[in-house]
Amino acid sequence: MHISMRTRLLLLVFAVAAFLVLAACGRGRHENGNDLSGCAYNKNESAESTNVKTLSVTAPQHVMMGTMLMEAGANMRRQMAQEGIDFILDVTVYDHNALEMHNMRFQTMMMAGIGYDIFMFDGQPLWSFANSGFLADIYELIDQDTSVSREDFYTHVLEAFEYNGRLISFPLSFGHRYIGVNSSLPQSFIDRFKSYSHISMNEIFQIYIDLQQKYCADFGHLSLFPLSFIPQNELSFAMGNFIDINERQAILTDSAFISFLATLQQTHELGGFEFHGFWSQIPIASRSTLSGAAALHVFSTPIFTLDPALALFDFEDPYFLHFIPISGMCGGFELIQNRFDPWGSFSISASADGPLAWDFIMNLISVKVAHSTPQNQSHFHEPLGTLNTPIHRSYFEYHRESTFIHTLSRMQDVGHRFANMTELAAEDRAIAERQMLEDAMERSRRYNEMPVAISPFVPSSLYEDILDGLLLGLYTPEDAAQLLQNRVSLWLIE
Repeated sequence: MHISMRTRLLLLVFAVAAFLVLAACGRGRHENGNDLSGCAYNKNESAESTNVKTLSVTAPQHVMMGTMLMEAGANMRRQMAQEGIDFILDVTVYDHNALEMHNMRFQTMMMAGIGYDIFMFDGQPLWSFANSGFLADIYELIDQDTSVSREDFYTHVLEAFEYNGRLISFPLSFGHRYIGVNSSLPQSFIDRFKSYSHISMNEIFQIYIDLQQKYCADFGHLSLFPLSFIPQNELSFAMGNFIDINERQAILTDSAFISFLATLQQTHELGGFEFHGFWSQIPIASRSTLSGAAALHVFSTPIFTLDPALALFDFEDPYFLHFIPISGMCGGFELIQNRFDPWGSFSISASADGPLAWDFIMNLISVKVAHSTPQNQSHFHEPLGTLNTPIHRSYFEYHRESTFIHTLSRMQDVGHRFANMTELAAEDRAIAERQMLEDAMERSRRYNEMPVAISPFVPSSLYEDILDGLLLGLYTPEDAAQLLQNRVSLWLIE
């Protein structure tokens, strides 16, 4: 009997999926082989019960991720037990080293129709899953929930995660990227930077280029900013500004994008991306590390754990000034995308019990808010998104104030002193600190309502060699833009 190639491929997919699922069986696991004791509930406890609901979740392992998922599951189990329902949670977490293996297994399971109910995924564009009918429209689940409405969330942020009007991923929180300027620069450049209320990466590159061309003798040893902002990251985000996923179109030959490539190339030629070490790879920017950063970089980019406090409070004798949000080239504040952070975004499979999965996500938000309050934080283990804003508006006041109070204490622990408070008496200082907290809260509220920008996932294989050619001078910006246009256009229609 003749078996077609398509049939053979489908049989192979199902066979591989069956093997992978059986190989990974167990109710709570880590994909590097370590058990996650307690991250799931033993199915045997309810094997004879007919009133059972199950949910499978996969997410990257990070500080407290397994604990938080387990706690959200425990909340669900208690709530549903009151209704006579036994809830079973199956959790699989994976670390960065196991990402490739996890993504391969994940895609195979999805193709076989036996994927996870809830997942965080970082292996290919979610729109490809949406086109295949694998993803639930989370808007429909919100609309079915009588306890909430869309307006209970920051809807303009949710819109950034839409695909063709459908909400295919739900962010638990959101945050912005900030940038400050070195306080030792010539006053004219500090004033130029202060003229911005938010700034695009192209504008940042241009300030650096102008500084190096005018003051090379004094500031030629300074690179642009720390390791976190490398050319690959910035090119990927900039490309996203010129890709319309809904229409499956790219406009990477646009003059604004070509201008970006030109400033990127020139910044590289001037030493802007020179690597000076991991000075910022620590839980919080202390005075000593910022001092070291000021000797190496023109800009500071606080994106680690509690560092955004530098952008929301004023401190004495700062090494970097005027922290403002980074915006996309087409407008909107850039959203921090912490794919390996407990404050990331989750998608729900179309085959899952949608309302049950939605209830779990709502429980997970409340658990994560609780874990980011001071009494639940260890000294150096805050999740990356601790100072993010929870997507549910009702949590803002409690979460932001409690984390701010803790952050201010931490900032003082590592050498920072608040501006204009040194000479104040204790009572006046308390009043001034309260006012400073209120000012930061108000600034956060204002930022939270601003339009946002998010970059669609673009595989690095599409641009890495072209970027290398651009930085080496083998391609002009125009040539590089055309090459990127050709590759991305093909990728969008595959």
